Amino acid sequence: QFPRDYQIAHATLGLTGEAGEVAEQLKKDLFKPGHESTREERLSELGDVLYYLAILAHLNECTIEELSVRNHDKLAGGHGWQPDYHNADLG
Repeated sequence: QFPRDYQIAHATLGLTGEAGEVAEQLKKDLFKPGHESTREERLSELGDVLYYLAILAHLNECTIEELSVRNHDKLAGGHGWQPDYHNADLG
């Protein structure tokens, strides 16, 4: 077992790498003629992002559900972008 700091670093690097793959998909969709990623491809990459996010949440003694509710409350409180799903049932 690696020390907690190493686990956090590994998960953070994994998260940024997977987020980069999501961005790469979008770049190809927008700028590569004839390329369009499928829903399955997009969800696969987002699932990889979620995997590392779940690890980071766990290492911070938090669940994805709690994180989602906290972020929903933050956004609903006028902090930043107001998503059009702000009334979604997250609990």
